[in-house]
Amino acid sequence: MKHLVGVLFFALALMIPGAMLYSRNRQAPMPDYGTTPDFSLTNQDGETVTRTSLEGAVTVVNFIFTRCPSVCPTLTRQMASVQQQLPDTVRTTPIEFVSISVDPQNDTPAVLGDFARKFGADTANWDFLTGEQSAIDEVVAGYKQTARRIYDKDGDYDVVHGQNFTLLDRQGHIRGFYSSAPEDLPVLVRDTRRLADTR
Repeated sequence: MKHLVGVLFFALALMIPGAMLYSRNRQAPMPDYGTTPDFSLTNQDGETVTRTSLEGAVTVVNFIFTRCPSVCPTLTRQMASVQQQLPDTVRTTPIEFVSISVDPQNDTPAVLGDFARKFGADTANWDFLTGEQSAIDEVVAGYKQTARRIYDKDGDYDVVHGQNFTLLDRQGHIRGFYSSAPEDLPVLVRDTRRLADTR
């Protein structure tokens, strides 16, 4: 009887790691929040970037503006950190990073280029985009974000905007929203890697 119990415990010990590995490999499917709208915007180098040109890559998107005194520098530093943790050179699926200005009136390509250099952005796979206000508004809404101007008594304005990172798959579908809270960034890195490594 003791021998039988020992055999059962030994068999159970062999089964548990296998079951745990099976569980890890069978991750729950990531949600699909729908496709993103077509757009045609201009990057910091004066080049046109469209929804179609990003297809085939896993893309991390956020919304910023260069005059922002508070959250946008943090968002940009966080995007740079995510980019550094996801080197593109070892992946069969490219990873792109996109920061879209919600203040195109002031954020020309040249201004965005200076902003990118200020934060040490690697623009090999990170575009800073601007365009007509109407085009920006459509992209903001299509990415399920918000952006609203708040004017002061002198006629100057601030822009209150969404602070999420949005993750897109290779087909341009939204697969996740991630806050700028420090604890969410490792989740963004993990999910980006997961999409990029999925064949």
